[in-house]
Amino acid sequence: MAALLFSSHLFAQQDSSRMLNEVVVTSNKFERKQAETGKVVTVIGRDQLDRSTGRSIGDVLNTAVGTTVIGSNNAPGTNLTASVRGASAGNTLILLDGIPVSDPSVNNNYFDLNLIPIDQIERIEILKGGQSTLYGSDAVAGVINIITRKATTSGIKLNATLAAGTYGTFKQDLGVTGKKGKLNYSVGYTHLNAKGFSAATDETGGNNFDKDGIDQHAAQLQLGYQLTSAIKLQLMGRF
Repeated sequence: MAALLFSSHLFAQQDSSRMLNEVVVTSNKFERKQAETGKVVTVIGRDQLDRSTGRSIGDVLNTAVGTTVIGSNNAPGTNLTASVRGASAGNTLILLDGIPVSDPSVNNNYFDLNLIPIDQIERIEILKGGQSTLYGSDAVAGVINIITRKATTSGIKLNATLAAGTYGTFKQDLGVTGKKGKLNYSVGYTHLNAKGFSAATDETGGNNFDKDGIDQHAAQLQLGYQLTSAIKLQLMGRF
């Protein structure tokens, strides 16, 4: 019995593991361990996104503390407005791979998050609090940096998703990422179709309100070439 107990303690010690600190880029604009930033950063990783296939990006962002997306519980395709710590949408900066995005038809930095399917996202970093010194006056409340999928290792990687749900909802997603030498690429396509339901309340009970459905096609293309250890050329397109 003494030998059995002694050997079990040895096995438990050998089986120990340690979790490394996560690296973020949004807090300081360059890679740094999250524990060393001194800022409030929330990271939504690919594992959580994989478990959220039937949700929109607004539903996923609503799970983060201090982040609210107005319109995420409405009919599919409703404009999604992101707010951090109760501030208006104009005070929350939306980044796509570090590049500010906005709708030029409005007078603030509003951006419809419906345009980016979660299947084409690798991770989301949410930086809370005033960040005007780093990102300008649009980042008074915080920054939401959406980082799309990219090739990290050599070879070709294929990912595909097929989902169906209520209200005649169907979604298909196909993506290819690859890396060879100094060249890396990423191609993604997502199609979402849903009959939906009426965004207006039918108080008359006649059930004659039009259903607010959605038929969305989203495609992205990224090409990158590493010229030197410090210089990289990257071309990005989205439709």
